[in-house]
Amino acid sequence: MPKAESTRYWQSVKQGAVDAGNERGADVVFRGPMLHEDVEKQKAIIAEGMQDRPDAIVIAPAHTTLLAESLNKATKLGTLVLGIDSSMEGVDLTTFISTDNKAAGRDAAEYLLGLTHGKGAVLLLRHADDNGSTLDREQSFAKAMAAKAPNTKLISSGFIGVSIGNAYHSILELLQQHPGITAIFASSEKISIGCVQALRELKPKHEVRVLVFDQTPEIRQALQDKLIDGFMIQQPYRMGYLGVNAACDALEGKRVPKRMVTKVKLITNVGELRPETE
Repeated sequence: MPKAESTRYWQSVKQGAVDAGNERGADVVFRGPMLHEDVEKQKAIIAEGMQDRPDAIVIAPAHTTLLAESLNKATKLGTLVLGIDSSMEGVDLTTFISTDNKAAGRDAAEYLLGLTHGKGAVLLLRHADDNGSTLDREQSFAKAMAAKAPNTKLISSGFIGVSIGNAYHSILELLQQHPGITAIFASSEKISIGCVQALRELKPKHEVRVLVFDQTPEIRQALQDKLIDGFMIQQPYRMGYLGVNAACDALEGKRVPKRMVTKVKLITNVGELRPETE
């Protein structure tokens, strides 16, 4: 169960899950909300899916706590629950598979500091207060900035990741309010796209170094146009593949580690991109 079905990221998760299912002889049903952060829809999908008593649920939770009751009911009925992408509380997971988001936040801070040499102000564009993966990135970024460049001013956007449009308008306003910004880090796909749109419109008069998260056609084009300095990509295919594979291992009585981590790669040239399944 993804956070949403439609985006490129979750379709990569789906492909990994389906490929693992084909290899292991497992029937993989991929169902999620149409929109991100739709916790109620995820609850409804869990309730409906449990009518068929699945052997396992592999889920990217849309909220850190609000799905615990639904998933704990599933485990009591004998269904294994495995988490991917974003952390959650109050659920006994067979395993949790995600990007090393704390390392990603730290690496983002170090990269931008290397470009700005700690001069000027840094804008941290934050996603949502109930999303475990982006919270880890943002907190780690802020911590690394404070440790490595204590005299650098860190400006937080507040949580603006409700929609691309909301991110775009918020970022335009922030850039106009703080003309001394020399670097920007966007922690999610939505605010990364909003950031690109705002920069295209505003066209800052001084150099602003920009690092965003995840990739889309708009983000890749922004890198080609030198509007941004780079973007960080995750391994969604691998998350889906490992999630289904781990579920099959656990159902066969094999030992499954409680935590599995996938790496993030920093892309500064679109020529560096390779198919994830290679």
